[in-house]
Amino acid sequence: MSAPTPRPDSQYMPGIDGLRALSVLAVIGYHLDIPLLRGGFLGVDTFFVISGFLITDLLFNEWRDHGRVDLKAFWVRRARRLLPALWLLLAAVAAVVTVIGGDVGAGLRGNVAAALAYVSNWWQVAEQTSYVAQFGPPPPLLHLWSLAVEEQFYLVWPLLLVGLVRVLRSRQALAAVALLAAAGSIAWMWVTFQPGTDPSRAYYGTDTHAFGLLLGAALALGVGSRRLRLASTTACEVLAVLGVAALLLLGYLTVSLGDASTSAYRGGIAAASVAATVLVAAAATDGVLGRALGVPPLRWLGRRSYGLYLWHWPVIALTAATVPGWADRWPVRLAEVALAMGLAAASWRFVERPAQRAGIGASLRTLFRGLVSRGSGPACRLAPVALVTVLGLAGTGCLLAPAKTQLQARLEAGRQSLGDATERPRPTTPAATTSHAPTPPATNTQIDGQDVTAVGNSVMLGAAPALDEQLPGIYIDADEDRSMAVVPDLLAGYESDGTLRDVVVVGVADNGGVSAATIERTMNVVGEERTIVFVTTPLDDSVGQAANEALRAAARTHGNVRLAKWSTYAHHHPDRLISDGVHPRANGSKAYARLIEQAAERPRR
Repeated sequence: MSAPTPRPDSQYMPGIDGLRALSVLAVIGYHLDIPLLRGGFLGVDTFFVISGFLITDLLFNEWRDHGRVDLKAFWVRRARRLLPALWLLLAAVAAVVTVIGGDVGAGLRGNVAAALAYVSNWWQVAEQTSYVAQFGPPPPLLHLWSLAVEEQFYLVWPLLLVGLVRVLRSRQALAAVALLAAAGSIAWMWVTFQPGTDPSRAYYGTDTHAFGLLLGAALALGVGSRRLRLASTTACEVLAVLGVAALLLLGYLTVSLGDASTSAYRGGIAAASVAATVLVAAAATDGVLGRALGVPPLRWLGRRSYGLYLWHWPVIALTAATVPGWADRWPVRLAEVALAMGLAAASWRFVERPAQRAGIGASLRTLFRGLVSRGSGPACRLAPVALVTVLGLAGTGCLLAPAKTQLQARLEAGRQSLGDATERPRPTTPAATTSHAPTPPATNTQIDGQDVTAVGNSVMLGAAPALDEQLPGIYIDADEDRSMAVVPDLLAGYESDGTLRDVVVVGVADNGGVSAATIERTMNVVGEERTIVFVTTPLDDSVGQAANEALRAAARTHGNVRLAKWSTYAHHHPDRLISDGVHPRANGSKAYARLIEQAAERPRR
């Protein structure tokens, strides 16, 4: 992404640019939902290793050669490299979002401000923006979390390094400190991640995700680019073999590692970063792997990888918001990639390179003089008008964009309805609805809400007011990030303290899938004397289909299992769902509640 371009007085390493190219292609494939690149998010971790290696190598070489590090000059170079392209992106995205309107613009002002301050990762943690579970229009600036992590590293690490080199003169001692810090970050990700919950805090955190940068730093301190470039033939051959092995491991993880899996956060991402460190070492040499990665097409793409990373995700996200029914078709996907590459090439040619060579201020003055010069053609004369229009739209969008999406508003209403979830039994807080939409017919028998314990995810949380009204006295424990993996232990807690009721409702099939083994664990807790209602998911992807089939199989196997077929209702009434196609509007929430009541009242066969 934003790893520095080698300075004129340094030896260029073409293999590093080739590795950047492969990494950004993996990330794009992941964001395009290509099945064979389900672990393509690991491309970001390779970028982290590259950035940590090159930044630390530049700083340490400057200290070794001159006895000091000019931190001001370093930060100025970083600003020239990063800021102009980011400013252009933010202005363009904010303008387009303003034109599109709707949920895609929710939180725009905060996201733009966080991006400008390079704290997007912590902003998304504070806003509880999930990286792995997206409903509705994808946030177009979500990907800037990684740039924030890198920039925070660029601000803090040079200061630490300057202090460390004055105390620890040995390269090996410095590398050991970086390795220990990396190990600490890996361990903290392991501890922070909680299986069965949304992993975004562990993924976004600078503290939990800095180990790739630190591993790259350790490589720079322990070996350094000069030794790698001047490595003997034998050393190059050994590194080539190790590099190929690392590349194969990265390939395997890229194909197999899920972004929400326990294995990713408890060793998988760390293993990918270690493999990337070995691969960076091999790519920095003049050996066979370095030459293979340094072929011209990969070099061209690698030099533009920062711009490509910046632009590809907003193109994908805004396309999904504009033409949701077409966004997953291959012609549209290919057009998205072509547009992102074109924007990245233009950013490199007209923004990034001029700013690096002449500085930000001089580049802006040159651009302005070119736009207003009398000899310019009609297109150039219209350019200032276009620029003012874009900036005006961007500013208007930031001022007027809604603070919350429809889903966030529904979840907030649900949380208010639930009140203090620690109280058992929870007082009823009925909520009236004004919907006139038809709902499933009521059954003749009645179920008492006092007999129902319901556990669910964001769908149930948003429908909590309707459940309260439909089944007064129901106990609802709903959390937006909940998956089936935590349900058995959650219900076991209620069973152990005697608060698990006669009818148990489980509505979590939308998050992370459902396995037969987890269903059996749940059934063992619930027992045969209780009725259990599973709510099906309207998600129509492979995970959603597999989850619904597992629930149907449980209903066939266990006589006390009922299904609330929310998937069927949602399919026939898409107008009663918000834009994500999963969560109900107010009228859909009433139908959701009636479906659960109806399923629980169904007589046993």
